[in-house]
Amino acid sequence: MGVVIAGSLLGVVSLLGWTSEQKLLMLMALVCVSIVTVFIAPPPKVQVPEAEQQSDDESLTKKSNKRTAIAFVMFLATVFISMFTASNLMETGPIIIKEVFNVDLGHSAFGLAGSAVLTMVLLEPAGRLAEKSSPYIIWMVSLACYAVTSIGLWLAIGTNIPSLVPILLIVLLMQAISWFDMVIPAIAEELSPSSPALTQGILMFAMAIGFGVGTYIAGQLIDAGGFVSVVDYCAASIVVTLMLAFATLLFKRK
Repeated sequence: MGVVIAGSLLGVVSLLGWTSEQKLLMLMALVCVSIVTVFIAPPPKVQVPEAEQQSDDESLTKKSNKRTAIAFVMFLATVFISMFTASNLMETGPIIIKEVFNVDLGHSAFGLAGSAVLTMVLLEPAGRLAEKSSPYIIWMVSLACYAVTSIGLWLAIGTNIPSLVPILLIVLLMQAISWFDMVIPAIAEELSPSSPALTQGILMFAMAIGFGVGTYIAGQLIDAGGFVSVVDYCAASIVVTLMLAFATLLFKRK
């Protein structure tokens, strides 16, 4: 909902000719409203029944001896490198397609707002599929969508494709990011020999470091070779990510 509201407002004010400073002030005001709202009406605490907690602890004890750290390390490496693609196309995607494909930022904002609505529709069935079959299916589908977006943008460089195509590719990426973020905690818990709390902490650390390193490298590439180099960088990163993902599945079976 936050993306829907912010994206719609940003699209409208872009069409009205607001300056970058005015847009930034509008977004800062939305953030302030969000912070105040959370303080006024904080979410309720999560209550875990004691019996369920004991069951989880017993299950962890039984499975810890059967797990191998190799698959978990490969999984963390996959998440780390995947952030090189996801972080840059998510955070700077509208700027990239503006600079490389001449897509207006207002149109990109409307596209992101529409993508958020689509996410709310598709996330629930994706979660049901992951629960009934396997989170690995959703994980690999997400990475495939990453590849379609990044490699699709890379192939489109220098062509006269309609501006709608880059926007649709970014919309696809937004769906993939939501699916990816939904299933990786479950996969990490299954592969890790550590406790659930430590496992999720390590996972969040890999994501945060990958995000920071990925955006730092992209910034250096923009200074050196422009925004086209970021598209090349994201396409190369997803190829490495897919290789690591397949290696993770291989070690998991072992």
